Amino acid sequence: MKPWRHFLMQPWLWMGLALLTGASAGAQNLLRNGNFESELGPTNWVVQFSAPGIPSTDAYGGPGDFAIADRTTEGSRVVGGFGGHLRSRTDFTTRAYFKQIVSNLTANQTYYLTGYMKITEADTKFHAYMEAVGGSGSPTADGRFSVRTPDATTGTTQSQYSLEQTPDSQRRIEVRLRFEKLSMTPGEISYPKFVRYSVFFDDLSLTP
Repeated sequence: MKPWRHFLMQPWLWMGLALLTGASAGAQNLLRNGNFESELGPTNWVVQFSAPGIPSTDAYGGPGDFAIADRTTEGSRVVGGFGGHLRSRTDFTTRAYFKQIVSNLTANQTYYLTGYMKITEADTKFHAYMEAVGGSGSPTADGRFSVRTPDATTGTTQSQYSLEQTPDSQRRIEVRLRFEKLSMTPGEISYPKFVRYSVFFDDLSLTP
């Protein structure tokens, strides 16, 4: 028997490969309804609008300022599915985000947020991105820390983005999927141009 065949027949080799494959493929997604295939609700994604105690840099405007703040088929990466979808109803500044808090995490453990997104209109005053608030990154007003992805871009398909975060002092990570239109949108006054400003999110996961 050739030496390499003898090596490949060793049971410990295949057992080790199986364990490695299972560990990488079986990482548990800690986000609930990360693919938006179920209805939004308090046990998964909620939409954060402006409210008492919410800094204006986080949210600006209420439900009436958004034509869409829910899951839609248009927001999905695949035909027949659903994805998160935010779209402004007004020509003025609007900010909102999908929010989900993951609790009972392991202190000092690194967690990986991955997902897909795209915007429908390129504009220097229109931003969309994923953010994880926890124990590392830039300080926030409430004493936690934030890490965010680069801004989403336009394209025919959604692009994948990822970031790393550790839990806060309460062993939690708050995931935010953000829409920010920072001023009046440019364009023809006679056309309701703000309807062009949408962001789509899909297939989010938070894994250790």
